[in-house]
Amino acid sequence: TVNTMSFANANTYAIAGPATITFAGTSPMIEASSGSHQLQTKVKLDANTAANGNGGVINFINQLDLNGKTLTTSGVVNLNHSAISSSGTGAIVNSGTLGTGGETSIAGNLTSTGTLDIDISGTGVAQTDVFNITGFANLQGSIDVDVLGGFSPVSPITILTATGGINLTSGPLSLVGEDAGLFSGVSVVGNSLVLNVGAAAPTGDYNTDGVVDAADYVLWR
Repeated sequence: TVNTMSFANANTYAIAGPATITFAGTSPMIEASSGSHQLQTKVKLDANTAANGNGGVINFINQLDLNGKTLTTSGVVNLNHSAISSSGTGAIVNSGTLGTGGETSIAGNLTSTGTLDIDISGTGVAQTDVFNITGFANLQGSIDVDVLGGFSPVSPITILTATGGINLTSGPLSLVGEDAGLFSGVSVVGNSLVLNVGAAAPTGDYNTDGVVDAADYVLWR
């Protein structure tokens, strides 16, 4: 059980072993001011916790149990495990760059005002980074898209699902990164967030659902 864990070295360090690291106490925090570092152990939150990859990178490699608490992320943080669990309503609040390795389920809610980092190498299983949220997703900011291995997208690609619904709180998300030009935009289709390939959304389609209607006026207003 720890309160603060800090990485301040350009070399890569990994915390490994069979035990679970529990973050507890007053304002617990994981921070990386340089380098890319890994938590290979299981991690559990006993209090709302900050993960600050400001100048460095924090990688959760093993199971992360939100335990009904909130993980606040800034800088660069990667959730490289297939499942983020939570007993109770957990949440991830991102203001930095949040990435994942393949499909990752998050038992809770996601609020992102920063960037979601998405790698795509194909349309098969584990070839696209996808966030699967059991709660709601409130999103603004951008999607950083990297297309790997010479893959050429020809059809829409789902990059996030949210059982409780997706709310684009400030209108359409912007696409950034070297490969952003391969896509025409990002749309909400039902409970899915989709990268579009082909013609851009029509003028005035502020929620990028392919139709200009009253819902677009509400966002514009």
